[in-house]
Amino acid sequence: MAIDRKTEYVRILPIAARHGVDPAFILSIRIAEDGRPGREFGVLSVDAPTYEEQCAVACNSVAHRIFDMCTSERPDHAFTFSRGRLSYSDWFIQAFAHTWAPPHVSNDPTQMNANWYNNVKAIYLSVRSEGL
Repeated sequence: MAIDRKTEYVRILPIAARHGVDPAFILSIRIAEDGRPGREFGVLSVDAPTYEEQCAVACNSVAHRIFDMCTSERPDHAFTFSRGRLSYSDWFIQAFAHTWAPPHVSNDPTQMNANWYNNVKAIYLSVRSEGL
């Protein structure tokens, strides 16, 4: 069953706002992961059995990675301004993908993580073009 983007966005919005992250990017993670209940956002590393906990872990991870990048790496590369609003850059999405869905790990025997960056980037662009 396809994920209803607007319904998911409404669920994600308050959680993303609490963490100060772009809800469109969190929605992109949700769509790409498309996990069953208790794994909606693909969170496997910590106990997060509810949708809200899964979303909060995803939001916290994004916020943490942004903070790390902006304080120790290349803050000028983390964001871009397009369509009248600030968004995460391709560079950030790719760097985040290496943390969130690293290739060649034991919990990815079919190597689906290899496509994570391209999938999330395409979804993010699509979600942004929809005005979410």
